[in-house]
Amino acid sequence: MILKRDEFIQLMFPYSFTSEAMKYINKEIEKIIQSFQISLSSRVLNSFCNVGAHAIALANKGFDVVARDNLSCLDLARQQSQEKNLKIKWEKKDCTEKYEQKFNYIFNLGYSFGFFENIDQDKKVLCNLLEHLKPGGMIFLQIIGRDLLEKYFKPKFWIKHDDNSYLLNERHLDYTNGWLEEHYTYIKGSKVEEFKFGSKVYYPHEIAEILEKCGFKNVKTYGSLDKSSYEDQSECLFLCAQKEISQSNFIRC
Repeated sequence: MILKRDEFIQLMFPYSFTSEAMKYINKEIEKIIQSFQISLSSRVLNSFCNVGAHAIALANKGFDVVARDNLSCLDLARQQSQEKNLKIKWEKKDCTEKYEQKFNYIFNLGYSFGFFENIDQDKKVLCNLLEHLKPGGMIFLQIIGRDLLEKYFKPKFWIKHDDNSYLLNERHLDYTNGWLEEHYTYIKGSKVEEFKFGSKVYYPHEIAEILEKCGFKNVKTYGSLDKSSYEDQSECLFLCAQKEISQSNFIRC
């Protein structure tokens, strides 16, 4: 059976909240906080929040969090946050829609970006996020670096979960336009579910150029969330950029 995106993410939901998974995500958030000296009282947006794990980690640190995605599994994420007595505003909306408030920081993590084949749609998302940053506010964007993906490309790999289920990821990369097709197969006993998904992957200069065209300033690229340089062995492509406040008043990325 071929699942829809919402159905697949709900299927994967429990694996995102294991103690090991949350320990890793909490470390990611801590790296960003320490590297960029972020005030824990800040109002933040977790855009394309997916299952909500990063939003919960942010709220657990003390941030005032709004989390948005157009997935029905946000109801499960809301339940998770309520069980932990965390106050998060969950918005089941498209990330191209307007927000009711402005934010000090926007976190777009977990490689949750590039869902449109048309680059103009990705640009629309980023321009909308810029509009809802406060002057001097910053965006953090974690994505797959196309150059690293091309260099170390694996057409398939398996993941084994603690409950003896397996996830097979079979991939095809269109080297002409940078579109990554992924075919997931989930196996647990006699249960088999499939899901197909596509996303746009960018070279560092491509995504930096889009950010700049939207109006972001001080765009920087890194190879990790703790500001290490982007190199052949980098764990991800991580960008930060800022909304202009004045020519001389930037929080340097």
